Amino acid sequence: MTQTIVSARIALACLLTAALGTAAAQTAKRVNKPAAPAAPRAVCLVADFKAIGLNIHDPMERSVKAAEWIQRNSSACTLNQAINIASNRAAWLGTTDTAMLTAAIDGLIESRQNAAALVKPTPANTAMVQTGGQDAAASPQATAPAAEAKTTGGTSPAPAAMPNSNQAAPGAAPAAPAARPAV
Repeated sequence: MTQTIVSARIALACLLTAALGTAAAQTAKRVNKPAAPAAPRAVCLVADFKAIGLNIHDPMERSVKAAEWIQRNSSACTLNQAINIASNRAAWLGTTDTAMLTAAIDGLIESRQNAAALVKPTPANTAMVQTGGQDAAASPQATAPAAEAKTTGGTSPAPAAMPNSNQAAPGAAPAAPAARPAV
């Protein structure tokens, strides 16, 4: 009987230990590891690139910072921004305008030009280009062939009357007499 009491006490001790351990674990504060900071988003501000060139006086540091800026932000640059950087890099970078920076900036321009060339024209865009930005239906070129195609009685239309140089155009003010040379 003593053995059953000892076994019961051991079992009770195990249960209490397990219950207390579980309760302690549930009330303990959970420490979550902070999320890794997200990589900074690429933003192409030409003024930032210009500031690197004009504010950093050490040529080695300026070269490193300019290369880092191009690597980090060039993916967000438009063609116009890339051309602006390329046009001003000699003035902004000075002696740090290396072959590597030149190649990186020229590569940026080429990639933007290639991306622009990949844009496929739609019929509406093509009509706008052909009419100089005007709507094709409102374009004078679109109505001119229709006017020329009209004929009267199977003959070509009469040619437009050419105004006589001595006659004034309808609705125009009368011409002043020619000046006489002085004697």
